[in-house]
Amino acid sequence: MGKRNFADFSESPYTPHDRSQSLQLTRLFQKFEYGVMTLSKALKVARGFERQKLGRREKTAQKEEGEKKEGTLSRIAEEIQVVKTLDPHTTAEKYLFKQLLKTKRIAESPLFIAFKDKKKIAAEGPKSTAEANVTARLYKSTPVKNVFPGIMEGIRKLLGIEDKPAGGDVKGADKKAKDGKTKEKSTKEDKKKTKDDSEAKAKGSKASSTPATSTTFLPSLTMGGYWSGSEDEAEDGEAANEPPRRKNRMGQQARRALWEKKYGSGANHVKQEKNKRKAGGRDNGWDARRGATDGGDRWGRGGGPPAKKPEDNKPLHPSWEAARKAKEQKATAAFQGKKVTFD
Repeated sequence: MGKRNFADFSESPYTPHDRSQSLQLTRLFQKFEYGVMTLSKALKVARGFERQKLGRREKTAQKEEGEKKEGTLSRIAEEIQVVKTLDPHTTAEKYLFKQLLKTKRIAESPLFIAFKDKKKIAAEGPKSTAEANVTARLYKSTPVKNVFPGIMEGIRKLLGIEDKPAGGDVKGADKKAKDGKTKEKSTKEDKKKTKDDSEAKAKGSKASSTPATSTTFLPSLTMGGYWSGSEDEAEDGEAANEPPRRKNRMGQQARRALWEKKYGSGANHVKQEKNKRKAGGRDNGWDARRGATDGGDRWGRGGGPPAKKPEDNKPLHPSWEAARKAKEQKATAAFQGKKVTFD
């Protein structure tokens, strides 16, 4: 038996494109199963809430009286039976597959077509009106609404289908309309300016042809009434670029101190305080700065009478007297040393 070539082992009936497509298909199966599992958990939670609501409706219907009572109770009983026998996994699988088929771009994807042929899920409708009502309410419940958009988004990304922003075209149209309006406005302003310039030139030529019969007073440039268009525009531009300056206003105490320096006792707030003290109003004996004061205010800003100076005639303490005498003796002590002379 002859040796076989290496090419016999390396050759494969699948091309790289087929391998990548097979890998994508496997990922789509996994993504679909994960979405069904997540959706079935949300349906279980929603089914519990729906059972509670139907129980409350049944109690309310039992208290009512009339011809519609029997029909309402039978309908609620059928819906309760549907909720009890509902399979969350099968319901989630059918609902997700149906929504994928409804999305045109997903349904036309070659990868999804291959997935549909292999999966073979029967997208049949509800068997009864009660089942249709219950499933419709479950699909619109909050737990399902919270998880379903994320599942659809994951499948779209896997298939390479991105959602186009719905407001993109509207924004573009609005932008074009705004640009058109601004251009139209600018052309109108340009026409108006050229018209005004031509009228001003015509007036200037007429005025120059007629001689001046009287003199007119023109204000100097330093006066406030002078206005120049070009300079003013430049200043406005500079002012717009600069940040707004903060205006620090003096406080009440600072203003009162300034008025006291300027007017002294003639300041209004000083006069008002004196009048209030004389009238004996509510704030009598209270100074705005110092706080509580007596009516006389004899000692100015001090808290009491001036301190008395110590009297010198008082007898000192014996220890102080002894210390004073010792100090005096040292100061008046005679020199007792010997004078040394050198030959």
